[in-house]
Amino acid sequence: MANIIGVTVNFHTTVDDKDREEAVTISLRDPYATIIGSVTLGSGNTFKDHSIIGPFFVGCPLRESSNLTLFLGKTGDNGWHFKVSVAGVQQNGELIQLVDENQDADFVFDGDTQSTFFSLS
Repeated sequence: MANIIGVTVNFHTTVDDKDREEAVTISLRDPYATIIGSVTLGSGNTFKDHSIIGPFFVGCPLRESSNLTLFLGKTGDNGWHFKVSVAGVQQNGELIQLVDENQDADFVFDGDTQSTFFSLS
């Protein structure tokens, strides 16, 4: 794919919002599962139904995007239904689309599942 220095992430909440008391963590991991960039956000904020929130930036050392995995996790046990779009940030500041929200099904965080991983290849 592309050499990147980070990603921008947008969340499109669908039918179940992210509640105010819960935080979201976005992490980039290398092939050895080492966290090379991470941000925690959203505590104190509701991501309302049918809203788009972001972009949120997660920086990392220069890496080939196809060697990275994106982790999304949420505290608490309330539900959140959302889609995600991810763009890689190149050294010159240009963005390259890595994940298009229309290509992925809704993620459903509920009492049993509060995190997901996916490849940026």
